[in-house]
Amino acid sequence: DACGFQLMRRLGLKDPLVQSLLKLVSNRDYRFSKRKCVVTGTKLVQDLGRRYHFHELLSSRVEDPAWEGLRAESRHNAESRVLQKIAKLTSFDGLIGTLDLPARVSAKELADPRLILCLDYIQDPGLLGTLL
Repeated sequence: DACGFQLMRRLGLKDPLVQSLLKLVSNRDYRFSKRKCVVTGTKLVQDLGRRYHFHELLSSRVEDPAWEGLRAESRHNAESRVLQKIAKLTSFDGLIGTLDLPARVSAKELADPRLILCLDYIQDPGLLGTLL
């Protein structure tokens, strides 16, 4: 289509893409081997979308208005329970996207290292909100 992406069929839990996303979310070594990360939440995806190009975007809606202005190689429609499982939340119906992991840099390479927040294995979204 004119935007350069193709909307695929509705993804279920057994779909290979969904299985890959679940592995990206739960397996740190797999994440680093693929050099990709999963971003969940409409606001966060939209904020990152101003600056970055996504590999995949997922939504439970076929024509989600939240996709507007977001660049992605592919966009997918997924069942709500699939999104919940990927987001590791009992109630979730937002956007999910995949991005390249940032390149590793040493503290000496950072332009202004006065404030650095490094997070991994955040299990509770409320905790992340508190930290930020």
